Amino acid sequence: MNKAFVKEDDDKEPRCPQPEGCGGPGVTVPPNTVAAQASDAAAAKLSDHVLYCLDPGCAVGYFDPWGASVPANDLASLSWPKDPTAPLCPCFGLTREDVVEDAERKDPSRLRDLIEKSTGPAASCATRTPDGRCCVTEARRLYMKHMPPEPEE
Repeated sequence: MNKAFVKEDDDKEPRCPQPEGCGGPGVTVPPNTVAAQASDAAAAKLSDHVLYCLDPGCAVGYFDPWGASVPANDLASLSWPKDPTAPLCPCFGLTREDVVEDAERKDPSRLRDLIEKSTGPAASCATRTPDGRCCVTEARRLYMKHMPPEPEE
């Protein structure tokens, strides 16, 4: 068959390097996050394209497409889910347990407060979380997952 009609393998997405890592995908991390979370020596090992491994069981924190990696324990802070005891929101201290408890009681007040605070000047997600992302999406997902179903009529 003519090569012009053969589809190339599109799975060129960087993967967490094995054997130290899990082989899973990562999320791209902005340079200011890497600068805040990794030491200069650790950051120097990585290319300009840095990814964070979200797998809670994986020892790798940052990696790049060429296989360089920085262990999660070497980052300035661990956050949930890498560290199940860490706050879901390092900026405001909201924990996974807080969100689950609120969902089970159908009390969205802390979640609403978090959403409001996350857009204000006190939110420093880009430097306080290893992936540089705001926790609101994950907090909402957890809340919805643990909210009891409505009784059927």
